[in-house]
Amino acid sequence: MEHIKERRILKELNYLHINGPRSVWTYVSDLYALILGLLAVTGLFVLKGKKGFSGRGIWLTLLGIVIPIVFLLIYL
Repeated sequence: MEHIKERRILKELNYLHINGPRSVWTYVSDLYALILGLLAVTGLFVLKGKKGFSGRGIWLTLLGIVIPIVFLLIYL
């Protein structure tokens, strides 16, 4: 006979991961994603000069955009 035992903390984390409670958690996760996006954009302009965005930062930004698009095209 097989017995399934639920693990208390993992069950709740999985419930949040599959976006179970549609009311508040969806808004919290959307706000968190927006804050992370804002952090990424403002982080582009922290350094100045040849190590900043106008120097090698533009190439790193373009590389960070191109690589996911390439993988998306490969696996679709």
